[in-house]
Amino acid sequence: MVLEEKIKPQMSTYLGNTFEQICREFLIRMNGLGKLPFVFERIGKWWGNNPIKKRQEEIDILAYSRDHALFAECKWQNKKAGLETLERLFERSSFFDFKYKYYAIFSKSGFTSELEEMASHAKNIMLYSTEEIEKA
Repeated sequence: MVLEEKIKPQMSTYLGNTFEQICREFLIRMNGLGKLPFVFERIGKWWGNNPIKKRQEEIDILAYSRDHALFAECKWQNKKAGLETLERLFERSSFFDFKYKYYAIFSKSGFTSELEEMASHAKNIMLYSTEEIEKA
């Protein structure tokens, strides 16, 4: 009963938070190895107010230095991450005035072909699967 009523309903939230931490550690490692488009000085989560939609918004990971920022979304779900995830990151990044903006999406279940196509033509969009995280 405890497993079914208390643990299982919270498992996805717990794993989602754990996945975010793993993604953050992955970016810290890639930063130290010089494998990102810039070297960031700070990394964390961002919560703030969307003045247009008049609601709270969240960015799973924001890594930045003086003029550069990396906005990341971590998707621990059983469906592929798609263009809507990237569009949400674009919208939320508009709250910030960094000269250079980069976007990363981490996904347990992979990516839609539309998102992969867009990322293949953009130098500032990075997609990371769990397999890529494991290899690092």
